[in-house]
Amino acid sequence: MKISTKILAILGVLSTVFTAGAAKIGDVAPEMKISKWVQGKAFEVKEGQVTVVEFWATWCPPCRTSIPHLNDLYNKYKDKGVVMVGVSSESEKTVKKFVKNMGKKMEYPVAIGSAKTTMGYMDAFKARGIPHAFVIGHDGKFAWHGHPMSGLDKVIEAEVKKLEDFKKANPEKFAEVKKTKETDTNTKE
Repeated sequence: MKISTKILAILGVLSTVFTAGAAKIGDVAPEMKISKWVQGKAFEVKEGQVTVVEFWATWCPPCRTSIPHLNDLYNKYKDKGVVMVGVSSESEKTVKKFVKNMGKKMEYPVAIGSAKTTMGYMDAFKARGIPHAFVIGHDGKFAWHGHPMSGLDKVIEAEVKKLEDFKKANPEKFAEVKKTKETDTNTKE
C-alpha cells in the first residue's frame, strides 16, 4: 500500500512538471484567482470582453516604467469592452501604499494574485520575468503575451476590432453576454 501511494505522489509531481509551460496562444484562459482586489471593480475573465492581465511588483523598475503606458491604455479602452488588472504577489499593505502614492498615474484595477493565478498564466507560458502581460480575446482565449511595452497597444487595438466585429455579426449573442455581465454586477451589490 505504501509503494502505490509513493508512486501516485511521484506521478502527480511529474504531471505538474510536464504540464507547466504547456499553454499556447489560442488556449482558453483560466479563471483568475484573486486574493484581494486593491483598486477598481472585481471582474472575471469571460467571453464578450477583452481582458488584459499584467503581472508586476512595486520593487521592479521596469514594472514602474510601464505603469503610465498601462494607465493610458486603460483610459483609452475601458469604455470599448476592455478590462485590465495589474496583479502583484506582494503583501496587500505594500501594494495599497504604492497604488495610493501613484494616484492618477495608476487608475486601472490592481489585485493581489494567488499562486493558482500565477501558475495559470506565468508558469503556463514559462514566463519568468516581470512585467509580463496577457491579452485574452473576446472568445476567452489567450491572444498574446509579452512585455507590456512591446506591442501590447497594437494587440489590444486588434482585439477591440475583433470584439466590435463579433458584436456586429452576433448581436443576439452579445446581448446575452451583456445581460449576464449586468446580472453578475447586480448580484454582487
